[in-house]
Amino acid sequence: ATASASASADAGKLSAVTNITFTETTENVQIKWDAVANADYYEVTVSPSVGTLAKSASNSASIPASSLSSGTTYTVSIVAKATDSKKHSDSDASTVNYTYNAKTIQLDAPSGLSTNVDSTGALTISWNAVSNASYYDLTINGESAGQVSQTFYTISGANLQDGTNYTIGVAAGSNDSKYGESSTSQINVTYSAPKQSSDVNVAVTYVDKDSNSEVGTQTVNKVSAGSYSASDLGLSAPGGYKISDESKEYAISSSNSAITVYVEAD
Repeated sequence: ATASASASADAGKLSAVTNITFTETTENVQIKWDAVANADYYEVTVSPSVGTLAKSASNSASIPASSLSSGTTYTVSIVAKATDSKKHSDSDASTVNYTYNAKTIQLDAPSGLSTNVDSTGALTISWNAVSNASYYDLTINGESAGQVSQTFYTISGANLQDGTNYTIGVAAGSNDSKYGESSTSQINVTYSAPKQSSDVNVAVTYVDKDSNSEVGTQTVNKVSAGSYSASDLGLSAPGGYKISDESKEYAISSSNSAITVYVEAD
């Protein structure tokens, strides 16, 4: 009689779950397995941290991606159960190890790259915004140049060499873990520093030739390098004086933009 009872009990035990599979999406991980005959529901336990999921009436369960850490290995245990435990006892736990690798959507690469050099020599690179991007990583000739949240980046002219070719790269990134960094878009530019004007502002000091004392000043704006007479420069002696030598030539250059003009009583 004892042997017969034991055999009956073994016959009522549910079969263990088999063929457990995992499918990742950006939002969750779907766990599926083969249905067990006579099972009414399944108890799924995920450790560490996640715990026991809600009892599943179907042969599948879902784990929110937000509760998992990418690269972490989890132990998943599934037990088949029957509503009437007297008729069918729980199956043995089927246990598997599963390493979660977050599913990501690669961001689009930045497009529309263009450059502009302003009058100070600063070079600005700009591009079109990328959907779902939180920031952009910049490289110059393969070296990291920084990270920005806007769709442009400016490089001071002091950090660039005239006539030098630069390869500038831009990649989009996101603070949302379901988005992966884009591939890098590049633009090649040969930097041309703006030509500085050779014009200078000439500071004129009028000196009384007899007393050798200063009697006035004048500024003549935007004069190109060269030699000029007083009339060429449009000089006007202070009141009561006249320019002593109207024919004298004054050499003007970027290194010589201050001249002394002698005057005498008119």
